[in-house]
Amino acid sequence: MKIQERSFGGVFFRPRPEIFLDSSNLLIVATPWGLRKTATEAIQIIADYYLSANDDGELTSPFGKLSCLNTTLNNLRTSVLLANETLYQRVNSHEYRSGLELFVCSLVSKELQWVQVGHPQLFLFRDCTTPVPLGSSIDFSLELSSETKLLPPLPRDLIGVDTSANLILNSFRPRKSDKIALLSRSTVPVSFFNCPGNLDSISQVLSSDDADLPFWLGLIEF
Repeated sequence: MKIQERSFGGVFFRPRPEIFLDSSNLLIVATPWGLRKTATEAIQIIADYYLSANDDGELTSPFGKLSCLNTTLNNLRTSVLLANETLYQRVNSHEYRSGLELFVCSLVSKELQWVQVGHPQLFLFRDCTTPVPLGSSIDFSLELSSETKLLPPLPRDLIGVDTSANLILNSFRPRKSDKIALLSRSTVPVSFFNCPGNLDSISQVLSSDDADLPFWLGLIEF
């Protein structure tokens, strides 16, 4: 698994994420809304727990394990909850200072399994089909903007700002030729669903649609 990325800065602000990808096919995309160091701290917490749990199948989970999830998803869930609790206690327990949008995935036995909090959204690019949404998230700017004025990006779901977090867990078995686009953008234009699945084409479509609207784009290949 590998990832390419690109950022586009419009007139509004959208933070660029910190990216982590290791040889075990663990990918973390952490977008900091506030203190940038919280992204690197969360990545360290998540990677340390997840990789330790993979090495030690008897490692105790501080949040218990859910019987409806397999081992990989349980470990991903626990690592994100641990990062959420740690950041809340260290950074936000007295006043809100920083939160993270988060995407964490692992490719195990040809199955991509992930935990998502907020953006990025996920779209499957497969030959001879239009892009298929695999995981979506709506930010507040889309909900609160008027018909004539688009508000700056404003995240709806974050980790680290409360003792609990709204986690979305899912999995998908990609084909070798599949690509998965990770997109952090307030809106997705219709033209996005007609463009080829490569970084340059998708970036061109998004920037041409609205030059004021910033985005971050990642493209996972297998």
